[in-house]
Amino acid sequence: MTVSYNDDLTGKSFNNLIVSKIYQSNNNIKIKLETIKFKLDIKKFDLFLETANSNIDYRDSEIPIKKIKVFIDIKSLLLADSKIEKINIELEKINLKQLQKLTNNFKPSNFKNFIKTELLK
Repeated sequence: MTVSYNDDLTGKSFNNLIVSKIYQSNNNIKIKLETIKFKLDIKKFDLFLETANSNIDYRDSEIPIKKIKVFIDIKSLLLADSKIEKINIELEKINLKQLQKLTNNFKPSNFKNFIKTELLK
């Protein structure tokens, strides 16, 4: 059994949780989240958060987000030690210039080389 709920007041506290956890892992990322919908799977005791049409700013490169889904261990939430298990991010389409600007911020890698040599010819 799954229960869905959409609440601006509760959503803001989940916004703060997600943004702070992302910032802790990488302080070069700034994220703006819209209203969060959350679903509680009572049978599995899982919590899923979802938001759409958000934006990520990574080192002055804006990345438009279509949808973000966050999976939280509800037991850790009840113990006041929130643990995000998984985050799925679905991106909007970006053009090649946006991709090039974004990859300039990456460390040297095969992925960066592939984009520069194969896609941005």
